[in-house]
Amino acid sequence: MPHPAFKITLRISLILSILLSGFFVSSVASADTFEFDFVKPPGSRDKSPDATLDEDDDLFPLRRMAREYRSLGAEAQGGGNYQVAMSFYQRAVYADPLYATAYNDLGITAEALGNIVAAEEAYKMAIMVDPGYLGAYFNLASLYQGQRKFEEAATYWEKRIDLGDPNDPWTERASGRLNDVYYALGKDIDVVQENKAVDLALDISAQKELMRADDLEAAKVYLGRARGHYQRDELAEAFRDGISAMQLDPRNEEISEFVEKIQLRLLTK
Repeated sequence: MPHPAFKITLRISLILSILLSGFFVSSVASADTFEFDFVKPPGSRDKSPDATLDEDDDLFPLRRMAREYRSLGAEAQGGGNYQVAMSFYQRAVYADPLYATAYNDLGITAEALGNIVAAEEAYKMAIMVDPGYLGAYFNLASLYQGQRKFEEAATYWEKRIDLGDPNDPWTERASGRLNDVYYALGKDIDVVQENKAVDLALDISAQKELMRADDLEAAKVYLGRARGHYQRDELAEAFRDGISAMQLDPRNEEISEFVEKIQLRLLTK
């Protein structure tokens, strides 16, 4: 029985196929315009991270087929036959509607052929099925920047940078493109980065406050347990729970005094 997410995503991929049916040929961008994953030749196993296959999976044959279609699409695309490449990428997402790489490829082909609406939808699908798929963020940001939708472009450039490795050349490219977008928006890059740093500090502070509140509640629980042990003359257990309470709330004088009381009792036994 197919997973519900599989059926839902399949419906969306069918919608994409309708959007893609109106492709027309236009100028094709240079190879370094898009961020994508390289593929193995047709007939070989695709070892890219998103292509890990589990042979025990009920959908294994379809997922294996999807990667074969993707390889054929890449071969056609490499030869400049974008219409054929498009059809293979469509078959790939039909076979495996959760295949983010194929959606990204589909978006690249759509954009190269001039179908901007389909390209946007395909990139968004890649992100939806795999929020960690970096190439789709780069390509979608680039698409929006080309349309002069600078606010949307900035959003996806920032996500690509935040999720990426700082030493990755594509992350460095994204940083450069984001600077261009900030300039177009009339924003000072240093001010933007400073504001992001402030926001991050506030988020961290808020998280610390939440953790602090949790620690205080836990400290009360340990103190109550320590008091119970003390009343039953279980001094070792009382001391252990008292120390735990003190570690969670080191500024609490009541806890510190009670731990000292336990220590004195232990010393005089």
